[in-house]
Amino acid sequence: MAETIWNLLNLIGIKPERLKLEWVSSAEPNKLVEDMKSYMTQIRELGPLGVAEGLAPEDLKFYLDSASGVCQNLQVRTIYGNIAKELKKMQDFSLESIKRKVEDKLLPVLKNKLYELEIKDLLKDGPKSIDFLTQKLRATPDELNPILAKLIKG
Repeated sequence: MAETIWNLLNLIGIKPERLKLEWVSSAEPNKLVEDMKSYMTQIRELGPLGVAEGLAPEDLKFYLDSASGVCQNLQVRTIYGNIAKELKKMQDFSLESIKRKVEDKLLPVLKNKLYELEIKDLLKDGPKSIDFLTQKLRATPDELNPILAKLIKG
């Protein structure tokens, strides 16, 4: 799940360092405290959410709402579940395997669904230029054109 969230944060322009995953045993309370202190220092250095990323409050809300929506998408959730099943079946939970599966199977759909949600939201107020959409979504025309074509047909 963390690999998925890091990818999603990166897609919406939020520093992935804002999410940290550490494994701590219940027999390691001192490690937990040190990890939490380190993480809090890191977050303080980054500043409030959106500030370090250079996002205006309305843009931050837009991107977070889009990310929340894509996490609820059935296709995204199904692929995520299938990846988890594959990893369990292979008994391979290495970071490399997880990263490869997420990048190969989930990231393309995650990007597509995220852009689709964002485009629909942006077009509610009327037509927008492809230049505006590519800049706002930090995407290429090649990434957005198929989505726009699908929306036009639909």
